[in-house]
Amino acid sequence: MALAGLLAAVESLGYLGMIFGVGPAWLVTLIAGLAGGAFPLAIAMFNLRTRTTMGSAAIAGFAMGIGYLASTLDPLLGGWLYAVTDSWTMALWDFAGTVVPMAIGGLMMTRPGRYLEDKFV
Repeated sequence: MALAGLLAAVESLGYLGMIFGVGPAWLVTLIAGLAGGAFPLAIAMFNLRTRTTMGSAAIAGFAMGIGYLASTLDPLLGGWLYAVTDSWTMALWDFAGTVVPMAIGGLMMTRPGRYLEDKFV
């Protein structure tokens, strides 16, 4: 749970650093980029939170479908916000806001002793 929370925190810190111009650009970009570690963590959690290969396939299919949809649409929204406002500020606020579903998902998937099959079988 600590790793999921840490990854969510560094994402928001990186984007907020970009918005407010805190520190050198390379550093805040690096900090925001560390949140990319959430993807392999989520993939690992599919297997750690299921008891069977069927359960793992089911949760992976659902989570990846939702995740790829969001990860496809949010950059489009960010580009549209930039085009409308002629500034990256609103787009960066949008990207910083992705920490909310990321943190909720992290909390849900890292609770100990919970398995998909226990809830749906």
